[in-house]
Amino acid sequence: MNHLSVFRGSPAEITSTLRDDYMNRIFEVLGAAFGTHFTNKWAGSTPELMKQVWGRKLARYSDQGEAIAGALNEAIECEFPPNLGQFYLMCQKRYQQPTYHNTQPALEDHRTDEDKAFSGEEARKTVDEYLKSKREERPDLAADYLMKFKKMLTGMDS
Repeated sequence: MNHLSVFRGSPAEITSTLRDDYMNRIFEVLGAAFGTHFTNKWAGSTPELMKQVWGRKLARYSDQGEAIAGALNEAIECEFPPNLGQFYLMCQKRYQQPTYHNTQPALEDHRTDEDKAFSGEEARKTVDEYLKSKREERPDLAADYLMKFKKMLTGMDS
């Protein structure tokens, strides 16, 4: 079985990997902190394959040097070296969602002063009054709408 067959996902997900300098630093620090406890943990596997597997799992942190540094600081405080899943969670705790700045100008508010003063409570009363008038005009439709509304809320067709 080819070791690459364990990866699932889109081609971009399969081929993306953590930056080499980050990957090398992770293994250097964990190796220095834990010695043979870290290196023996991966007995039977090559360092290249370990870095490849870890690199693919941690690829989303390629632009998150602070997350990786923080995870390394946490990891070296542990009694035992972390496995990939544990280290991933350490990074995830520190992950900073990229922020996107809106370059579009803010929309102008074209409402009249009267419209702006119209509060939510006033709007609710207006809607309630409108529905009440419709129920009075067509009581048969009111029951229909009520049943449709109940079905929508409960997700049931009975």
